[in-house]
Amino acid sequence: MSTNTDLQQTLKDYLAEKNLNKLFVSIVESLLLERPDNVAAFIVRYLKENFPNELEEANDDHSENEEKMHSESESEDSGSEIESENEEEILKVQPRPVRRRASICAEKMCTKAASAEEIKKTPKSQEEMEKIHKILMQCVLFEHLDEKQLETVKEAMFPVEKNDGENIIQQGDNGDNFYVIETGNVNVYILNESGDQDLVNEYSDGDSFGELAIMYNAPRAATCIAKSDVKLWALDRTSFKLILMKSALEKRSQYKSFLKDIPLLDGISEQNLSVISDVLHEETLENDQTVFNEGVPGDRFYIVKTGGVLCRKKVDGEEKIVSRLGPGSYFGELALLSGKPRAATVVTTADKTLLLSLDRNQFNRVLGPLRELLQQKEWKD
Repeated sequence: MSTNTDLQQTLKDYLAEKNLNKLFVSIVESLLLERPDNVAAFIVRYLKENFPNELEEANDDHSENEEKMHSESESEDSGSEIESENEEEILKVQPRPVRRRASICAEKMCTKAASAEEIKKTPKSQEEMEKIHKILMQCVLFEHLDEKQLETVKEAMFPVEKNDGENIIQQGDNGDNFYVIETGNVNVYILNESGDQDLVNEYSDGDSFGELAIMYNAPRAATCIAKSDVKLWALDRTSFKLILMKSALEKRSQYKSFLKDIPLLDGISEQNLSVISDVLHEETLENDQTVFNEGVPGDRFYIVKTGGVLCRKKVDGEEKIVSRLGPGSYFGELALLSGKPRAATVVTTADKTLLLSLDRNQFNRVLGPLRELLQQKEWKD
């Protein structure tokens, strides 16, 4: 049992280190949004568009390995001969068996039909709503939702109570609900090769589980059994998918509408605006909060959506205000274009200043062609 527990912890640490949960969620949201027939091709394209540098490094490594294998193969072949001409002919003409790769396909949902469907609401006390909110904020699946969308999730969740020893999820079943634990403990078991159940994890107050089978339209990967009397809050699969899909659609539409009003992006195609909208990171800052300091390395490009910022630069030993920026303004691009450290300190000037940003790879991919326009700014970063 300790071996399995250690393995699970190792895998969990790896997921956290590589931020894989966020990547998986992003891919699944895109799948639900586009609903492609060829899921594998869509994922490949998604990775090429969002992680070009990582894929280029992987291709370089792959090419080196291929060259090494080819060289070793030539070395081996030079010292051997085919014993029979008939055997050589057979090797030439015998077709290589083709095996069709299995794929996991995201469940299709009709956007128009789904959006017309009412999400059921379950009455709750204010205390219960606050407990659910606290749990959801710890879950990567919901961290990007705005307050209105989170409110919809909380209203849609319904109570589930299980006694000590009762099954909550059975390995191999279809995924029906996503769960968060208000009180109690839940043991997680996986069948081993002998048909026995190995304890691999344990959930307690504030934990959530059950999302993977719903996201990937796959059977339950484990059995979850109440270790004590537990009170859970559940979200059914239709509401789960619909809320995530609606949030992605609404956010894309909102961002595209905002980006169209930015002079810098005049002439950008609808498709490219959609690409930019899908990769924008949203961050809300309080008044007088530092976005970045002068002299630090630059890794993000920013657009002010609401609120404002001021830019301060040291001149003759004194820090002076060189610019004030409001909604629709952008900053932080020159450090990315030049590779030099930030040349100014940027601080927010309003409560709830909302910034949209792109990291270095995303910036180079979607805004690289605007390099000349970006370099015409009067103040330096």
